[in-house]
Amino acid sequence: MKRLLLLLICLITLSIVLSSPIQAAEDKIIHQSEAEKLNVMGLLLGNSNGYELDKYPSRIQGAIMLVRLLGKEKEAVTSDFSHPFSDISDWADPYAGYLYTHKLSYGSSPNTFTPDAPLSAEQYMTFVLRALDYDDQAGDFTWQESIDKAKKIGLFQSASASEIKSLEDFRRDDMVWVSYLALQANQKGQETNLLQKLVETDHAISLEAATQTGTYPYVLPTRKILPKTSSSAYVVTNQSDYEKALTSAMLALKPLVTLSFSSYSGKPFEDFETIFTRANLWAAQYTGISELVDSCSYQGNSESMTIKLKYVLTAEEINELDNRVADIINKTIKPGMTQFEKELALHDYIIDHCAYDYKNYQNNTVSSASFNQYGVLVLGKAVCQGYADAMFRLCREAGLECHVVSGEAKQDNSWISHAWNIVKIDGQFYQLDVTWDDPIMADGTQTLSYYYFNLTDAELTGNHRWERTDNSTCTATDNNYYVCKNLLLNDIDELEMRIREDIDKRSQSFEFKLNDFTGVDEAALNTIMQEMQTVKSFYYNINEKQRIIKLSTIIYQI
Repeated sequence: MKRLLLLLICLITLSIVLSSPIQAAEDKIIHQSEAEKLNVMGLLLGNSNGYELDKYPSRIQGAIMLVRLLGKEKEAVTSDFSHPFSDISDWADPYAGYLYTHKLSYGSSPNTFTPDAPLSAEQYMTFVLRALDYDDQAGDFTWQESIDKAKKIGLFQSASASEIKSLEDFRRDDMVWVSYLALQANQKGQETNLLQKLVETDHAISLEAATQTGTYPYVLPTRKILPKTSSSAYVVTNQSDYEKALTSAMLALKPLVTLSFSSYSGKPFEDFETIFTRANLWAAQYTGISELVDSCSYQGNSESMTIKLKYVLTAEEINELDNRVADIINKTIKPGMTQFEKELALHDYIIDHCAYDYKNYQNNTVSSASFNQYGVLVLGKAVCQGYADAMFRLCREAGLECHVVSGEAKQDNSWISHAWNIVKIDGQFYQLDVTWDDPIMADGTQTLSYYYFNLTDAELTGNHRWERTDNSTCTATDNNYYVCKNLLLNDIDELEMRIREDIDKRSQSFEFKLNDFTGVDEAALNTIMQEMQTVKSFYYNINEKQRIIKLSTIIYQI
């Protein structure tokens, strides 16, 4: 944990541009907007001084960028790779260890890395080529000729390569420009570029983030780019055609799709699961519905395949839903809102306007609408999958990165299927369970809570479990509800002090979260409240597992 905290404090700042020639040191910075794109993709966070594009990159900064371009930052910071370098700071240990273990960087001597030494254009180009799977140890290139190699593989135009060679000062501005070009370059021997690998294979960059920046090479299918068709089938010659045809059918809500495979190099049936997953992602990105297809089946052979699709909503329902979502965003999201404020407003809207479909859940008669955002946003009744889907849609429309997590939750000592969200706020990921923030009380009423608003993985693990391979790690606490609202207290002594302050203000309700819950129980709370002679009665809820205490419906003496 110490290592991760230090990592967040010390993250380097970088920036990029698409194809502008590299500028001399005295010229103005021209890559600011591209730096912001890289920030959206999670490849840089910046600091209080911005991206510092006018400064010179160091060897360790280049090493960190290499780990990110390899899609291995998560593996690096969560593992325990070692290295022999005595001059590496704790926060940089994971990166140096990963590169040394995988023979991607050996330092400046057997025991030193010289992390603060300036990084040359040739040295960084060597890192970039390694990220593209070129191996200088195997003779693919030499570091002295790395710029020429980059030009040869199409990363640079000739003029740009000449300019970078002639640079007297290689700055972060230049370094990140090169990094961006690397994202657009194909990997060695592959037809896909580095960005596609980071999105589709490594899951180091989310599909939503890559698409939001306009850098992702795949374009959502429209009628203009459909694979060529015959009178009865889509003609598929490669995986791109396969994916476009299936996505386009989904977006058109076609119940039956016929694919004709012509000179297809793969195996249609073996490829189907991968292609269907990608098509679902694009359908979700385009419609904002996390799972547009309710079920599918397919049959055929290596030459032709027929696919039957059943959808969660009709075209009329989707149109009604789109209009409702636009109205909600217009009324809920205001100019100048922070990302935290947007998330909070959408969280509260869902809970205030939707009730858990508890009676049908008990009777096993839940309608299909309750499993998606239509049930939440139009009908006002849903179960957990609907809550998660609705939060996904509203966050997407508000410009927030959000994912639906499918897993299990513990209920009455049993694990049951459950769905919730992971949300990215200010560059950090958080666990968010809107369903569990809309609990049904003992008297049957529902209430708004923030117990599960932006938790860490560790905080959620007690009663949630999920497959973590494809989801972002949540370790930050900065945007937890209680932290942001100054409701996180140290212990029972601080709790008593804050209760007195709220009682003096004659507050009707308030709640706090404690770091140390020792001594907090019904007897202690009654003692504190009895000493407040102005209080006649009150309700309370003590959540020991979440370390939260809530007081409500406070009635004061006249």
